[in-house]
Amino acid sequence: MTLGEQLRVWREQAGLSQAEFADALGLKQQTVSSWERDLARPHASRASEIARVLELDTNVVLTTIVDRGDADRRNAAPAARRAKVERLSESDWKAIEPLIDQMLGKK
Repeated sequence: MTLGEQLRVWREQAGLSQAEFADALGLKQQTVSSWERDLARPHASRASEIARVLELDTNVVLTTIVDRGDADRRNAAPAARRAKVERLSESDWKAIEPLIDQMLGKK
């Protein structure tokens, strides 16, 4: 589960809409939406505020922001490369397909 997915689960368990959660934090709803879609992440300094609003332990929230945020960043680069490969034109794909087959041990 990504950081954004975890934040959404916690918010929903607290019975809050994105707008209500954002308002309680003094933020715009778009900020919460971007967190939940993993387009941005809350800064660790917001952990205590998030924990207070969602009635969670601050250490749990802080650990989740730091650990899952780091894992999400590590996974972002390979995912971005895969997305670019999936968008290759047919001619580009044909040009690199033999190399891929060779790397995967297919002949």
